[in-house]
Amino acid sequence: MTSTYDALYEAVVSGDLKTGNDFLKCNEIANVRDSYKNSLLHVAAEKSKEEVVSALIDIGMDVNARNSYNSTPLHLCGRKGDSSCLNKLLQSGSGVNLLDNYHSSPLHCAAEEGNLCSVEILLRAGADMTINNYESKLPLHLSAEYGHAKIVSLLLQNGSNPNAKTTQERTALHLASENGHREVINVLLDYGADINAVDDYGQTAMHYASMNGHWNLLMDLISRGADVNALDFDQNTVLHLEAEQGHLDAVKKLIEAGADVNIKDDSGCTALDYATKGGHSQIINLLKKI
Repeated sequence: MTSTYDALYEAVVSGDLKTGNDFLKCNEIANVRDSYKNSLLHVAAEKSKEEVVSALIDIGMDVNARNSYNSTPLHLCGRKGDSSCLNKLLQSGSGVNLLDNYHSSPLHCAAEEGNLCSVEILLRAGADMTINNYESKLPLHLSAEYGHAKIVSLLLQNGSNPNAKTTQERTALHLASENGHREVINVLLDYGADINAVDDYGQTAMHYASMNGHWNLLMDLISRGADVNALDFDQNTVLHLEAEQGHLDAVKKLIEAGADVNIKDDSGCTALDYATKGGHSQIINLLKKI
């Protein structure tokens, strides 16, 4: 950074308009950037410095300026900023649906970060909930993946599709189950998420919960209608997975819920075979009795 930028940066971060006032009169201020090509407006928006944001906009700084990631000040503010800065940027013409290098809108950023206030404001400003980012994820997918139940609920209330899929055919329920977010799972199911939806490997939310160590969620999913004997494309059930991992309590509960111990995967293996391969003696003894 240049000494000029250092001085300006400190004034912006501290919110000290008096210190930065002389710089605000400089014609070159709009061209001052850091190594990531952030303008001073990017910095002020990210740091939630409302007075500085207003002052920079008043002197004509571009509210849609792009940094090296193609992010605008609204992207940064949506992720970490406050309502005052966000409203000021929107009122001054910041593009609510502009996309960065990751094909993310400010709404994606706010939903991923869990900034409920930003999501509310962006939706009122016309943010498009149907834009997919570079991973083909909607804001709903991101908020479900990171466990932001209130944002998931808000997006669904505003019409986001609970069964929308990524290019890998993953739904928000898959992502919430993968990451163990019980509250998000319940919200999604309350809004009509398909509990037995499959991804491009034929795996359901049950498979995702099991594969990622969240066996405590399995009974919750079964109680909401999940198929205990759902098969993925390798013909694996959740019982196969839990037997392989050695989770005795999970195996017991799955059997109590109706899991079929005789189902074979595409290599001809049953849950007992998986338990035997893993050396899980208690599960082996349990399955041999059935």
